[in-house]
Amino acid sequence: MSTDLSLSQPSSSQPGLKQSSLAGRANSLLPILAGALLIWFALNWDTLVTVWTTGAFIDTDDAMKMVEVRDWMNGQGWFDMVSHRMDAPGGVLMHWSRLFDVPQAAMVKFFSLFASAETAERLMRIVNAGVWFAAELLAVARVSTLLMGRDSAAFAVLLTAFSLVTGALFTPGSIDHHNTQAVLLMVLLWMLIEMFDSQRKIFAICAGVVAAYSLQISIENLPSIAVMIAAIGLTYAVKGESYVSQIRNFSASLALSALVMLAVTFTPANYGHLTYDAFSIVHAGSAVLGCIGFLALSAIGARFEVKGRLIALALIGGLVAVTILALFPGLLKDPLSAVPDLVRQGWLDNVMEAKTLPTLLRQEPMDNLPIAIPMLLGTVAMIFALAKSTGAARVRWAYVLGFVLIGDIGVFWQVRMAPLTMPVILLGGVYACISAIGFAANSPRAWMKILPILMLAPLSDTMWTLVLPKDGAGGSAAAAEDGAACFAANAFTPFRNLPKGTILSMIDPGSHFLAFTDHNVVTGPFHRDFRGLALTLQAWKSPVGQAEGFVRESGATYLAFCPAANEFQSMAKAPNGLAANLRDGKIPAWLTPVELAGTPFKVFAVK
Repeated sequence: MSTDLSLSQPSSSQPGLKQSSLAGRANSLLPILAGALLIWFALNWDTLVTVWTTGAFIDTDDAMKMVEVRDWMNGQGWFDMVSHRMDAPGGVLMHWSRLFDVPQAAMVKFFSLFASAETAERLMRIVNAGVWFAAELLAVARVSTLLMGRDSAAFAVLLTAFSLVTGALFTPGSIDHHNTQAVLLMVLLWMLIEMFDSQRKIFAICAGVVAAYSLQISIENLPSIAVMIAAIGLTYAVKGESYVSQIRNFSASLALSALVMLAVTFTPANYGHLTYDAFSIVHAGSAVLGCIGFLALSAIGARFEVKGRLIALALIGGLVAVTILALFPGLLKDPLSAVPDLVRQGWLDNVMEAKTLPTLLRQEPMDNLPIAIPMLLGTVAMIFALAKSTGAARVRWAYVLGFVLIGDIGVFWQVRMAPLTMPVILLGGVYACISAIGFAANSPRAWMKILPILMLAPLSDTMWTLVLPKDGAGGSAAAAEDGAACFAANAFTPFRNLPKGTILSMIDPGSHFLAFTDHNVVTGPFHRDFRGLALTLQAWKSPVGQAEGFVRESGATYLAFCPAANEFQSMAKAPNGLAANLRDGKIPAWLTPVELAGTPFKVFAVK
């Protein structure tokens, strides 16, 4: 095994390399990729079987995405992103991407050629997760090869395959956008490195298209895209004319792609609609203005040396930034700042993925150290890689470290940023392992041969997950199982026997009711439903007399709750509230119990 860590120009781009050699290297990685996919199957087998046999949704976002895909396939308009069955009759304008629905709908159509509609959906949900996981492995392998040579790719692939934090994004049945965004993040890093190493314009063009598409899906990758843009500007300031075609091709591609994404997201009448929590003219306009700045920089940069280009970059960048903030001042705010205090305090602050990593480390340290430790050690490993490398290799590691640092910062906003960044952070583990292999190979001591494992293990989130005790390990496993039963597919199917109505339940089951039944719901776990979320919180926590007013205002015809659900138990802590009364069997006169067999939910009709 090669241990050359000079990290000069990657072997795959050396002149004179024969095509057969490239093919041979690809073939040598195929068994590793196949093994990684087998690991994915093994780690997720139980979930895969559950999705296939019952159609269960592991996550509320997956259930809601399936509802959106169905609505579009059943005739809802391309530009109509309203969930009409949530908080009816007005509905809720969702913040997701119709363009993202296209491949999923296409797969359902394809599988429907030889399977029932229900089976086609389940096939799509399983295949979708597997395809994106395979794409992530390929992107990780390529980035690792560019950084550390082709022998590192196997370590990168296997470390990613065994990562439980990363794997959570690619659980069978996952069809929300988080796994796609993780792949696109790695692809953006790949394109950024290729732009530096190669004069081929395809990488710059692809970087612009992928960045715009990522923003159109959701704004999760916006901080990393900002880092990429800053890296491109700084690279041009240093390299000058040898990089001018790259910065121009990227700018033209990003600007054009952003405008195309705007055109496929809104009708012309709504182009001026400003939103900060999802793609809009805010992000398309900012991209275009930034690209105009880059084009201006590339036009005048030839007149200056490095210092002059850096000054020009600062001046033009500052002017563009001031213009963007003058037009779109909300960019400096939290994208979720519009969420009312009642909803934020009663729901959003309690959503696990919306908490900060420091908060979770205080509340459940053992469960979250497997995230925090690899992030810390991976960042340190990246810094070592940057310090030890020289020339082009140092630039590549600087790019990677930039992506890692913005991910580290992101978890101080929401921990949901950690799984997106973890595949990049794991490259630090690969660097430590490859470095240890080189050191051990030159050591006469036999015990030094285990050094690579000793270096790799601490950077693996899976290792920490296995060795650290669980928070609340002494708690009731039966209680956890009962809570999970509240979201099983068979918990919702009995509701199909009820006349169609509007269900006021807890917040989390909302999207499951939409996915498994034809009922309307008052709300679901989506931050834009200000009215439905507020009414639900007020209804369950208020005294019975006040709760009736909130229930009737919501338009609910049914109340439903699952006693074992953590959310209901939390709602029932409000003294004298409706949830506490129903928990204790005190049924108000304006509710009638509904006997519904086969579900853990307690159901009531509103008189």
